Amino acid sequence: MTEHHKKTDRVERWLDLSVPVETVWAVIGDFCDLKSWVPGVESCERVEIGGDVHRHVKATSGALFLERLVEEGPHLHRYTIEEGALPVENYLATLTVFPHESGCRVWWSASFDSENPEADAMVAGIFEGGLRALDKRFAA
Repeated sequence: MTEHHKKTDRVERWLDLSVPVETVWAVIGDFCDLKSWVPGVESCERVEIGGDVHRHVKATSGALFLERLVEEGPHLHRYTIEEGALPVENYLATLTVFPHESGCRVWWSASFDSENPEADAMVAGIFEGGLRALDKRFAA
């Protein structure tokens, strides 16, 4: 019998763009407008649960997620996955945009616990898909 142990993982991806922070944030700043920029998102519905902002996300694969906004600031969203199809627990992600060199940097990171060795690749795939779409959208 193989014994599985949870481990804490961290996935970070970023993209440098030659456009201002405000230009990018105008596209990604709405917590529940994932469909407009993240490939594979079929729908996103904003709901309040217990006074907290959540989003119900449905992927084109049919996977469902309930995510809770835990912090919102200038050009920043920090959120958790409360329920979802990813094999993770204690998921906390940050999406932020800040000035960098002649434009901005979009930085997306998450920390989580998982016993599944594929969890890192799954999370990275979501981040990379979204960042590739932004790169294509803002290509010079």
